[in-house]
Amino acid sequence: MILRILSIAKLVLLKMRRDKRSIGLVVVAPLVIMTLITFIFNEKPGTLQRVAPAIISVFTFLFTFLLTGITFIRERASGTLERILLTNLKVHELLIGYFLGFFIFALIQATIVTTFVLFMIDYSIDSTLINLIIIIFLSVLCSVNAGIMFSSLAQNEFQMVQFIPVFFAPQIFLAGIFVPVHEMPKLLEIISKFLPISYAFNSTKLTIINKVSIEEIIFDLIILFIFSVIFIIASSLVVNSQKNNK
Repeated sequence: MILRILSIAKLVLLKMRRDKRSIGLVVVAPLVIMTLITFIFNEKPGTLQRVAPAIISVFTFLFTFLLTGITFIRERASGTLERILLTNLKVHELLIGYFLGFFIFALIQATIVTTFVLFMIDYSIDSTLINLIIIIFLSVLCSVNAGIMFSSLAQNEFQMVQFIPVFFAPQIFLAGIFVPVHEMPKLLEIISKFLPISYAFNSTKLTIINKVSIEEIIFDLIILFIFSVIFIIASSLVVNSQKNNK
């Protein structure tokens, strides 16, 4: 089973390395966006310090979601997934293989975004850096699985793009980025508890601004991992259903 999963991951890595659009999403897009943010906040270090957790949380999720979702839907449209599923490979092996392939490129994206932001705010390297690395790791884990899930539901790239505002708009407004969660109406506060970016943003903010220990963000980290598991299980169910209907 492990060899089959690794062969799928290797296939994904090779195809993405040859795809100029994927490389653009992995490297060029984050560099361009982060460079623009650098110019915007260059003379406002105090403001940048406050928005840094939001930039890291939102853009890590967004870039990873885009990369994973669009690339996976291309695989489906080209018939690659169907051909693979005609073999003895099981659906969960296929999804784990694709996840591993996407995860490596997504980590590169997240590293670019995070490094840029930490450099801009002159982040002092201390023990909290380990916390931040764990947060980024789990955020990418969650977003990759979310991208696979939504691309399993979409029929084409256009539908995948339509999922972006559906998935991100509520999270951006309800994660506590603009208004603290505890100051929101009770209903919105409850909804925010079911949004992964809420936990990514809160743990990132506590780490960068308050310099807390990992014990104080462990709940957020556990929830991010749970979201990842939910997304990959949902993906497996959707792909299984599609396979059985053909």
